[in-house]
Amino acid sequence: MLETKYVFIDTQYFVKNNFNFASSSLATFKEICQRDELCYLLTSVVKKEVERRIETSIKEALSSLQSFRKKGNVLSTIDDSVLSQLFIDVREEDVQRKAKQAFHKYNLECKCEDIDANYINVEKLLQLYFDKKPPFSDGKKKFEFPDAISLLSLEEHLRENEKLYIVSDDGDLKSYCN
Repeated sequence: MLETKYVFIDTQYFVKNNFNFASSSLATFKEICQRDELCYLLTSVVKKEVERRIETSIKEALSSLQSFRKKGNVLSTIDDSVLSQLFIDVREEDVQRKAKQAFHKYNLECKCEDIDANYINVEKLLQLYFDKKPPFSDGKKKFEFPDAISLLSLEEHLRENEKLYIVSDDGDLKSYCN
C-alpha cells in the first residue's frame, strides 16, 4: 500500500532515461498517472532544467554527428541508401522543438501538476544555504539552489504531514528527505 500518491521526478532521472519518454519506466509511470493512481508533481525548476538539458544534449549530439560526417566523409561517396541517411542535413531548431514537445506531451499525458516557486520560504532557503544543510553541501552550492527551490516549492505545495515520493539518485535530495 502506498503512503501517498504524490510523486516528484528529479531532472537527473529524465537525463538517465536519455529523455526517452517511451522508456519502460517512464511509460509505466505515465500509465499509472493516467489511471489516477499517482499524481506527478512537476516543479518549474525541473521543467526548466529538463528543457535546458535537452538543448545541451541535442547540441552535443549534433556536434558529434558533424564531427562524424567530417571524419566519415568517404561514406557519403558510396551509392547506398542507408549510408546516405547519415548525411541528411538536420536543423537543430526542429530537433530542439520536437524534443521539448515530447517532454511537454509526456507531462500533459501524465496529468502532471505544475508547482511554481512563487511561495517558497526564502528565509528557510537562506538558512539551509548558510548552515550547509541538505541539499547544500560543501563545494557546489550554486548548483544545489535549483534542488533546494524545488524541494521548498514541493513542501509549500503539500499540506501539513502530507508525504511525497521523490525519484532521484541525488544524494543531496536524499539527505534532505532524511
